[in-house]
Amino acid sequence: MDNNFLEIEKKVLKERAKILALPVIKENSKSEERNILLFSALNQNMAIYLSSIEAVTQITDIVSIPHTPKHIPGVIRRKGSTIALVNLRFFFYPDTENLIDEDYAIIVKAKNKIFALQVNDIKGVIPLLTSQIKKIPDNFDSAIAPYVSGITSDDTVILNIDKMVTSEGFGTTGIEN
Repeated sequence: MDNNFLEIEKKVLKERAKILALPVIKENSKSEERNILLFSALNQNMAIYLSSIEAVTQITDIVSIPHTPKHIPGVIRRKGSTIALVNLRFFFYPDTENLIDEDYAIIVKAKNKIFALQVNDIKGVIPLLTSQIKKIPDNFDSAIAPYVSGITSDDTVILNIDKMVTSEGFGTTGIEN
């Protein structure tokens, strides 16, 4: 692994520890600062709030699992745990045929489920004021729009992980909620 990636991974873990150590704050201010993890996927910049992220890692091996949805190419192993890997390209665009090189995984926790998002590149952690987040435009990509909580002035798409995990067809069975 390159040093830049190791630095990003350390920063993610340090920021996550800080977040977990903070007391619960009620949202009464108009603009609060939240840290986001920037990454690239689907040929665009995307982000996830750091509070949802457990870790970032390089993907070394994917073990395929039969009878899973197309957007779950398999599982990865990390520190003794088996984690389902979700390919964003196939989640948003199930009819996609081509696959590009996606070597990184962002391990997230949403609605008490832990899974990994397969992405092209991890760019780093930055602070973002909630006042800097804009609504998505009406002409925004309809495949992605239901899972976006907003976009920044530089068109970084902020994903809503909770909406993704609760969407129909996200999991591997019809029993999951």
